[in-house]
Amino acid sequence: MSVGELLILIGLGLDVVGIAAISWRTLLVSKERVADLAGTYWDANPHLGPWLLAGRTDMRIGFPALLTGFALQIVGQAM
Repeated sequence: MSVGELLILIGLGLDVVGIAAISWRTLLVSKERVADLAGTYWDANPHLGPWLLAGRTDMRIGFPALLTGFALQIVGQAM
């Protein structure tokens, strides 16, 4: 296995990790949780803020992993 192929495989792995980190919270949400998030409340939705903060944390992990994975695939292909 060449260095380029190894970089491509590592990049693909990081892409899978990045997508999983970004999407796991949305994919595993229950119908009740969706109803809480989509509901209307007086003053503010108490469920929406914590949900958005948790999603922001997921993006801080997933997005860099995804970008690094793409970059490694490009470098591996160029080798």
